[in-house]
Amino acid sequence: MNESYLKIGDEYLYYRYNEMRPDRKSILFVHGLGDSGLSFEDAFNDKRFNNYNLIVPDFIGYGRSSGAADKKRYSYDLHVKRLWKLIRKLKLDNLIVVGHSMGGDLTTLLCHSDKAGIIKKYVNIEGDITQFDQTISRAAVQANKGGRFDRWFELGLKKRIVFDGLGHLRSGRIYFASLSFCRPEALLENAIELVKRNTCLDGKFKSEIGKIYKELTIPRVFCYGTDSLSKESLEFLKQNNLETKAFEGIGHCPMTDCSDKFYSFLYKFIQTNKTSARRKNLDKPDKLEDLLRKNQKVVFCGTAAGTVSAQKKQYYAGPGNKFWKTLSEIGLTDKLLLPSEFENLPKFNIGLTDLEKMQSGMDNQIEFKKKSREELAERIEKFNPKILCFNGKRAAQEYLGHKVDYGLQIETIGITKLFVAPSTSGAANRFWDIKVWRKLAKFSCK
Repeated sequence: MNESYLKIGDEYLYYRYNEMRPDRKSILFVHGLGDSGLSFEDAFNDKRFNNYNLIVPDFIGYGRSSGAADKKRYSYDLHVKRLWKLIRKLKLDNLIVVGHSMGGDLTTLLCHSDKAGIIKKYVNIEGDITQFDQTISRAAVQANKGGRFDRWFELGLKKRIVFDGLGHLRSGRIYFASLSFCRPEALLENAIELVKRNTCLDGKFKSEIGKIYKELTIPRVFCYGTDSLSKESLEFLKQNNLETKAFEGIGHCPMTDCSDKFYSFLYKFIQTNKTSARRKNLDKPDKLEDLLRKNQKVVFCGTAAGTVSAQKKQYYAGPGNKFWKTLSEIGLTDKLLLPSEFENLPKFNIGLTDLEKMQSGMDNQIEFKKKSREELAERIEKFNPKILCFNGKRAAQEYLGHKVDYGLQIETIGITKLFVAPSTSGAANRFWDIKVWRKLAKFSCK
């Protein structure tokens, strides 16, 4: 096993690795809240993985990595960005990702943001998928609210929960060692975000991470210990027909407490030849017919039909999508329409299209093509709407070829002005701002 640091600005990301060779597959192991790469040290001792590139980083603020240059720079998004910097630095391709606990949350987001299709398979070890399994993070949040986080970190977490409660387990001893290097401010910031992201949706299952995980289309498996995972999370997995692997009589850390069984399963999962659902998705035409008329006041354009929309043949039909509610709230329609009523939009002088017409799924599943950009321009020039509004930055950036801000753009398509509004997708809730949509409504009525 080798060790190195990746310098990112004034921060130093520590990582373990074996001999790196560009001609073989790579496995990236990602640790959980308060933990470190020590939890995956057994991978380096298993000869079955000698023919893989193994990479095990410690997050900034954890293990042997430095703290953040700014003490408030421990967010999920920044952790994911740092992982991408490491992946690019090491020129990793044909990548398998393994994430544990909070690392499962972050690797779900990593897979979701994989625009180039680098990640081929994903193993999630008890990452959060519902609001029912955040024991330590909720305790951290409660301690912080009571003004006693520092005391709780030393006496409640390290001593009572881990040393006294879990010290008889190998995972507990490794976790205690990792906590000795963990910066408390990193654990607290991540615990707060972990609870927030996994309790933010409406309905029975409130986890944003769980929603994203179930919609991933790369081959993936959710691993859990039968003595650990909640019955509600098991129900979520079953309800969504998600592949699982149970480790009987084991708690939260099968990769350390039944190491032989876990790594045997991992090796078998990696070896199994599975057709990528992403590839299937790209080959399957799920066209939603355009809803375009001459001289409409606004035409909305997304990246592509979502999975549910493609199945139902209805625009913006996915659960949690705010499109139809927003049109009503900003006054572009005089009543709340259902997705099944999308064909009524021309009555309100509104049209619908997508950038990629022959694909469906989440943005990271879509293969954006130059031809599609040209065809969108042709459609808009033919029907001459007053405004083409991109539903989300991604569609606009793929069409324009550069980063954009919300609002009116300097570019046009013929006489049609271009506008970018925050995505109405439930997966983009943290970027939501209805004020931009209200500006659109006001501008379209001038």
